[in-house]
Amino acid sequence: MPIPLGVLAVAGAGGGAAGSNVYELLETQILANSTTDVVTFSNLNSSYGSTYQHLAFRIVARGADANSGTGVALRVYMNGNGGDGGGSSYATHMLRKTNDNALGSEGYADTAYGFLGFGSAGGSGQWTGFVADLLDPFETTKNKTVRALAGVAQTSTTSTISLSSTVFKSTSAVTSVSFQFNAGWLFQSGSRFSMYGIRSS
Repeated sequence: MPIPLGVLAVAGAGGGAAGSNVYELLETQILANSTTDVVTFSNLNSSYGSTYQHLAFRIVARGADANSGTGVALRVYMNGNGGDGGGSSYATHMLRKTNDNALGSEGYADTAYGFLGFGSAGGSGQWTGFVADLLDPFETTKNKTVRALAGVAQTSTTSTISLSSTVFKSTSAVTSVSFQFNAGWLFQSGSRFSMYGIRSS
């Protein structure tokens, strides 16, 4: 079942009845008057594994780093595998284009994280939008794939758009998904993380 990347639908959109292939809002986390280094959605398989085939994340966030005006990557890791504990269970390929440079391609093999694109830096506090789809997170016969689109105005003169795909090299059902900025950045107050489900056929 294909997921239209970047399309944000809600339950019942497109005239579908319950059980149709539509986006249903499952959870939202909003940082209200606080900062944090990691945002995690937990108990996913037990809560949603019997109902949903795919998960989709829509994130609007900014990072805190007063010493930098450029962007760093937003990390994703699953089942507590990765994060500051390290590991080598992920591989990512990314296409990135800035308004003042040619299209570039980057690859990251055997890393502790997947990457969803580039977020904004703290001095000027730019907001970044991330659209990420996690395919077949509850299947136990395949590795897990995430595809993501992100865009940010990193400085007053530089903007970046990135398209990435990440594989989590595990056939285990996904129980948790965590997001974390690279380089020790903190998500600033007002950052919003929403998770949607797409029902099994």
